[in-house]
Amino acid sequence: MLALAGTRNRGTVFASELVHTACAWLHQRFSEDIFAWVADANPRAMAFYRKSGFIPAGECQPLPSTPSASETLLRLGNRRQAMTG
Repeated sequence: MLALAGTRNRGTVFASELVHTACAWLHQRFSEDIFAWVADANPRAMAFYRKSGFIPAGECQPLPSTPSASETLLRLGNRRQAMTG
């Protein structure tokens, strides 16, 4: 699980580099497929992951912390984009 806590890293080059590095590491060691659950009520996070090459995987579920809200599963659609920025 990858979580970027704190507001000072949101929307920065650090956040992008962290996701790109994590995706490259995961791909090399574990899986061709890389996924991220993103809260639907967080359009900024959704935009960030889409910019990083993630696309909707066709699954939604209640948000574990707030079951009345939902989250969408994103799949890395263009691995090269996510690993190179």
